[in-house]
Amino acid sequence: MTTGADKEKNGLKRPNWEQITSKAEHGRNMQKTSPESYREWLGAVRRMHKGEHLGQVEPWSPYSVRETYYPGWADGDFGTLLNQLGEAHPLKD
Repeated sequence: MTTGADKEKNGLKRPNWEQITSKAEHGRNMQKTSPESYREWLGAVRRMHKGEHLGQVEPWSPYSVRETYYPGWADGDFGTLLNQLGEAHPLKD
């Protein structure tokens, strides 16, 4: 699992509270306007919370979806986002 300290060492800054709440607001709007897209996005957020990077943005790109759209986000930041959305679930061993 990547920690915030690891991100800072690599030159990536952790998101601030406003960035997380902004993504939460985006998610709430998407839930109202496009429930299917919201469910797909929510699944991706849950996977990133578990440490996944979701593959390359484009086949020719060296960057993952996570690196492109959520640079510097640690796994726990996605947990905070899920909590903001009311979608947090306890972690299971």
